[in-house]
Amino acid sequence: PTAKHHRETTEHTLVVARRNLQSFVISKRRIDDSGDIGKFRGSVAFQNHKRLRARPALSTSRCRVYAAARKLGVVVVDHGSRRAESNELFEKFVDLYREQTRRSIVEAAHMELAEPTISDAFDKCVAQGATTVVVSPYFLSPGRHWQQDIPSLTRAAAAKHPEVQFMVSAPIGLHQLVAQVIDERLEHCMAHAAGDAEACEMCAGTDRCKLETMEDQTSG
Repeated sequence: PTAKHHRETTEHTLVVARRNLQSFVISKRRIDDSGDIGKFRGSVAFQNHKRLRARPALSTSRCRVYAAARKLGVVVVDHGSRRAESNELFEKFVDLYREQTRRSIVEAAHMELAEPTISDAFDKCVAQGATTVVVSPYFLSPGRHWQQDIPSLTRAAAAKHPEVQFMVSAPIGLHQLVAQVIDERLEHCMAHAAGDAEACEMCAGTDRCKLETMEDQTSG
């Protein structure tokens, strides 16, 4: 097999492993709370975890081929906002992504309305030694921004670095972990409205997490 084949196989396997492990941990926590271990062993997450463990481990040489062939830079890009608080929250997420993935070259970018731009972030990645830059959209759906705007801005940024490989990766899309995050947020907000939990970091100080009716609005 060629070095390119090794790199692609290694990259795909690492992505699948990371996703399955996250799903496995979340499912196990939920089943631990219910005490139904039989349900956990029959879950999709547990079956995926078993299949992954049954596969041959990645050889050290294959990992080294991948690591040596590419020094990867990641640009995480959102839409951008005129509100500084929104941009700062996104940049905190990029810090979290860098910490969780332990990738050494990760930069935040805004598609428009704020800095740093995609071009700024691309330049920073190359300055840190990246020979491949992946622009990862912090978008849920594959709309016009993913199909046209971000690729166009990425190509313009890459034109300054003709020797650097680049790509725009897929948006978040339909992913089971997104469904789990939304449900966890919902459950926490309901618990807070019932007085059983503190406000989360998103709603703290806003008085937003409360149940109300239109009757409450008119009587107020």
